[in-house]
Amino acid sequence: MLLRLFCILVVACSISACGGGGDSSGGSTPPSEPMVFNLFTDQSSYYLEEESETLLQVTSSRSDDDLGFSISNDAYVSFEIVTQSDNSITLRIKSQQVDRPRLANLRVTASLGDEQTYLDLYFSINNTSATALVADVTTLITSEGGKAAFEELADVADYYLKMAYYSKQITASERENITGQLSATSVLSVNQIEEDYASYLEGDISDVELNNLYLSALEHFNVSAAGFWNLLEAVQAELAGALPEIDAFSLQVDSTLQQVSFFIGNPSFGSSHDAQWVFLEQYDFLGALLPNVPGFGGQCLADSSSFSANSSQAL
Repeated sequence: MLLRLFCILVVACSISACGGGGDSSGGSTPPSEPMVFNLFTDQSSYYLEEESETLLQVTSSRSDDDLGFSISNDAYVSFEIVTQSDNSITLRIKSQQVDRPRLANLRVTASLGDEQTYLDLYFSINNTSATALVADVTTLITSEGGKAAFEELADVADYYLKMAYYSKQITASERENITGQLSATSVLSVNQIEEDYASYLEGDISDVELNNLYLSALEHFNVSAAGFWNLLEAVQAELAGALPEIDAFSLQVDSTLQQVSFFIGNPSFGSSHDAQWVFLEQYDFLGALLPNVPGFGGQCLADSSSFSANSSQAL
């Protein structure tokens, strides 16, 4: 009897160890997986002018009446919820006024029960109010340190110098000496203003600061050109009014004409019409002297000077 009872207990333990005695489903139900959903839009980055608006829609991969949306704040863009449905939200984004290029970020978060997901939206904001300044700065930067402007100065000064020589107002040795002084003037470096502009694009300095640095760069150009003007004034004095007096000594940057010049863009010498520069009548001879005058027709020097045709041809 005891042996039979012992055998029954052994068999029962064996059945239990083998997983017997459970239900016919093959085991307990595993826990449910977390609900996964995503947000998407047609693009994740946007370009905005300052104080402008755009509409954009953020859509969820799940639709549910309980789906909720929240949006973070940013100093350079504001938002307004225009419409919201069970799987999307439409936003009106407005950029603020800025004093330099700015980057902004809004995070759109969607919640459904205990689950959340988010999408980051990025905005590049252009400082529209500084468009003219940026155009002038980039024109100056691409001018190779005002190389053409200083070459123009040399051409004009040399022309006046030749006129003084051929009219016997100066000697050959005086002409040679002044010519040597003209060739000694060097072109300025634009490295500093180029670095300043890069800092502006990075948002490290404001448009006001960039403008001040730009004006400072122009002043350096004008100071560097002082030697030309001093020589030119001296030669003009020798000519005693035989050629029009040139006394407006200021570097001009004209982004429309893509010119950096002491003459082109200077209202003392002419004006711009339909992307062409037109010299005042008394300075029309400069158009033939200067190599890069937009729209100039190439009038002969002899037509504009008070010297004889023979003297002009001798140049």
